[in-house]
Amino acid sequence: AYGEVYVQGVVRFFMPTAFSPNGDGINDILEPNITGVEVINFSIFNTWGEKIFQSTGAGWDGTYRDQAVPQGAYLYILTIRTESGEKKTLTGDVVLVR
Repeated sequence: AYGEVYVQGVVRFFMPTAFSPNGDGINDILEPNITGVEVINFSIFNTWGEKIFQSTGAGWDGTYRDQAVPQGAYLYILTIRTESGEKKTLTGDVVLVR
């Protein structure tokens, strides 16, 4: 399942609602599928609000400090810049399944 957001009718954004980083090659990396924008920042936070991942382009593999994080819900914050230069912040949660 995917969450879908349209920003000014130009940008398409899809983020999986769950992923399973178990090494089977299917849904092992959480990454936004987004077109028409520049990704400025992609961050993941745990239940306690601690930032456990940050990137400007790479996806998250379900680890923090080289250790697998537990199954559960995690918050993402994605900051983008549209072609017109407008900055947007998109947020949501994703379930990591082990």
